[in-house]
Amino acid sequence: MFSLAKLTGRLGSLLSSGGAGDFIGGIVARRFSQTSSARIKLILEVAGDGIFGLDVDGKITFANHAAARMLGAKRDDIIGRPMRQVVDHLKADGSPFPGGASPIVAAASEGTSCVSSDEIFRRNDGASLVVDYVSNPIFERGKLTGAVVAFTDVTQRKRSEEALQSHYKELAILHEIGQMIFASRDLKAVLGNILERALSLVSLDLGNIRLFEPGVRMQTGAYRGYRDPEQIGKNTHMNGGDSAGFIRGVAASGTSLVLEDISTVEGLRTFKNEGVRSAIIVPITTAEETLGIIEVGSRASRRFLPDELRLLDTIGNQIGIAVQKSRLFEETARRAEEQAALNTIAAATSQSRRLDETLGIALDKVLEVTGREQAYIRLMDPVTGNLTLAAHRGISQQFVEDLTHRRTPGGKSDRVFESGEPLVINDPESASLRDQTRREGSRAFVWVPLKVRGRAVGIMNVATVRPIPFQPREVELLKAIGHVIGVALENSILFQETERRNREIKIAKEKLEKVNSALTVQAAELARSNSELQHFAYIASHDLQEPLRMVASYVQLLARRYKDKLDQDANEFIGFAVDGATRMQALINALLTYSRVGTQAKRFEPTDCEAVLDDTLAGLKTAVEESGAVITRDPLPTVIGDATQLGQLFQNLIGNGVKFHGAEPPRIHISSRRTDNGWVFSFKDRGIGFDSRYAERIFVMFQRLHAKGEYPGTGIGLAVCKKIVERHGGEIWVESRPGEGATFYFSIPTNRPEEEDNAHAFSEHERIG
Repeated sequence: MFSLAKLTGRLGSLLSSGGAGDFIGGIVARRFSQTSSARIKLILEVAGDGIFGLDVDGKITFANHAAARMLGAKRDDIIGRPMRQVVDHLKADGSPFPGGASPIVAAASEGTSCVSSDEIFRRNDGASLVVDYVSNPIFERGKLTGAVVAFTDVTQRKRSEEALQSHYKELAILHEIGQMIFASRDLKAVLGNILERALSLVSLDLGNIRLFEPGVRMQTGAYRGYRDPEQIGKNTHMNGGDSAGFIRGVAASGTSLVLEDISTVEGLRTFKNEGVRSAIIVPITTAEETLGIIEVGSRASRRFLPDELRLLDTIGNQIGIAVQKSRLFEETARRAEEQAALNTIAAATSQSRRLDETLGIALDKVLEVTGREQAYIRLMDPVTGNLTLAAHRGISQQFVEDLTHRRTPGGKSDRVFESGEPLVINDPESASLRDQTRREGSRAFVWVPLKVRGRAVGIMNVATVRPIPFQPREVELLKAIGHVIGVALENSILFQETERRNREIKIAKEKLEKVNSALTVQAAELARSNSELQHFAYIASHDLQEPLRMVASYVQLLARRYKDKLDQDANEFIGFAVDGATRMQALINALLTYSRVGTQAKRFEPTDCEAVLDDTLAGLKTAVEESGAVITRDPLPTVIGDATQLGQLFQNLIGNGVKFHGAEPPRIHISSRRTDNGWVFSFKDRGIGFDSRYAERIFVMFQRLHAKGEYPGTGIGLAVCKKIVERHGGEIWVESRPGEGATFYFSIPTNRPEEEDNAHAFSEHERIG
């Protein structure tokens, strides 16, 4: 503007000054003849701005090339023509000046300067350009002869400014929409506000926002500008309605659909009834899916600019964020509600022992959290296999009676029991439904198994009278509730089982008390009997030895005195008598040894088995040397026991190996190993062995596997070993094969409380005294 004013001012001064100015003014007055000043020509032709002159009548007197080009005409065609025939001068907003008089023409006729910006020159070819201009009057010899006008085409700059302002406006609106989305949880209000902003921003008359629901249904989230709003609610199905095809196409492609003349397409009756001429269907999208559509329209025919489409697409994305946020909040709230329901049912399960009360609470919570209206639970009788109605809500008395007495073989309940999985029927016309079920008015159903330890013991049925199908997430919730009810059933079964066992235990306890009472009497009798037996054993082993010694002594005396005086038969009879008395004395001594295992035992204490074995081998030194026996050993442990009796046990087992050997000298190996319960000792020899069929017999008192003359002994040694081991809380056994030797094992448990011996030993001296 400064350069234009300076330029036109300079031209004005040149044209209105004296001297050279008079000469130039004359030239200008004669419309730039061939003798015009080269200087003025040069200034006009090289200027980048458009410059033209007007006379007082508003006719163009001259124009440079830039002016002719911007005005869309040849220079020779516009010289001498009124300006209003060459270009239509309008205000910045596109409206005409009052009376159609251009300020530029007025300046030429009135002699006033005129400067303005962002006004419009509309050319004869229909094109328009936005200009900044300055107009200065021309005076020749003090007389107004016209004006010189310089103008610049600022259309591109104006468009850039408008685009920038539009962009700022869009950003402001989008920011406002974003604030609304994150400030409010009321999705319906947010959608309504967004729709209003979108219609205002793009200068549209009406529109609606529809959200896709599971299946093929749509929900109207918001609408604005309709004369007959009731028409909107009629199109809620993607497979029906007058805009279903367009909606499916937009949802599938994820791109907007522009319809600048909807009269040329089939459908969109609602828009057509509302007088809409042009429309746009915009998808509501997120990064993963299309959540719905925006339908907007104009009752006036119009072309949609790319920026408008881009803005609507952006708004569609923001609505997608709003919907996603709302659904996330709803999902969070729903999950919290579901968890609360599960917690309530679980609490009822743990606090109530009444199964009917627990199942009633469970059904109440199921209906509350799902919004369904009907439910019942049936349990299977483990004996008869029949289904009994345990709890119900929302069903008629007739249906209750029907469920109480009915079970259809191969029906839905059987299918659930067999599969162990839920069964869902969302079609009320399904052939598998009974008439009684339909009479309840139910439209969708789900049967859920109730399991105890992985086995179905009942079913829960949930139904609704509304045409809302069961969705997978809802079925998963019902499965979770079914698991909790299964825990309740298991607890009930365990409680009943515990009650039954408690009754049995009480009865058994009473019987046991009677048995204990009888055992106490028997124990007293047994103690008395044992005392008598011990006394008898003492007599047998002490008092009976005296006459045996006397008999043996006198028989031996007869043998010595009459050895050569009697015949051979008498000598043989005397030998038999001596041998019998001696054997009888040995048997009585063995019986005494056996009885003393219990009567003369010592208290248990830590016993070093290495030391016990050393003492034992020292006592057997003569027998070992005479037989040439080789005895080897592994390290032996310290155990809790009676050292004297363990020494007797070791002596009997080693003596057994030394006695029953074959042609080769005896070889005996002694070892031990640790077990979970204590220690196991083994005494392995390479003797004659025996048949394993006699492994139990050899531990019986006075039982022998060989004739008396083959091997010495009374046959009581292993019986003593067994009694000693059993007193220590262990077991003794043997493994053997004929000719391959034998291995004797015995166990000594650890951490065994010291045994209290109540029997008192009576020594021979004490008895005699």
